[in-house]
Amino acid sequence: MKKRYIILFFLILFGLFFSFIIKKFEKPVINKNNDELLVKKEYPIKKDLISINNVYRGDTISNPLIIKGKAVGNWFFEATAPVEIVNYNGDIIGNGYIQVDEGYDWMTTEMVPFTGMIAFNFDNFGMYKNGKIILKKSNPSGEVKFDDSLEININFK
Repeated sequence: MKKRYIILFFLILFGLFFSFIIKKFEKPVINKNNDELLVKKEYPIKKDLISINNVYRGDTISNPLIIKGKAVGNWFFEATAPVEIVNYNGDIIGNGYIQVDEGYDWMTTEMVPFTGMIAFNFDNFGMYKNGKIILKKSNPSGEVKFDDSLEININFK
C-alpha cells in the first residue's frame, strides 16, 4: 500500500515538473501578417478600483502620454486624479491629471471612464530609459489611510 502512495507521489511530482518545463519553453506565437513575435501583454489593473486600457506594463511611451481607462468614481475628487511619470531613480519628470470623461458622474461607486494627457521632460530620464507611471487616488483630506495608487513600469523612447 505504501509503494502505491510513493509511486503516486512521484507521478504527480513528475507531472508538475513536466508541465513547468513545457510552459517555460513554449514557442512564441507568430503574427502571420508581419512575422513579428507577439508577446503576451497585460493591461495594468488594480482589481475593482482602476484599470488602464491603452498602456501595457513594459510599453515604450512617447511624449505626451495619453492614458485611457476606467476607475471607481471615488478614485477622483472634482472629477480629477493626479498622475506622475518618474524616471528610474524615482525623480518626477512629468505630472498631470486624469479626468472623468464628459457625460459621466464621478460621484459614484461604479467604474467611470477617464482620459489624461501627461507631458514629460526628455532631459531628465537619467542613466536608464525606464521608469513608472503612477496614477494616484485623489485624496483631498491628506490622510495617509486614504492614499492609493497604481504603478506601471514603462520604457521611454
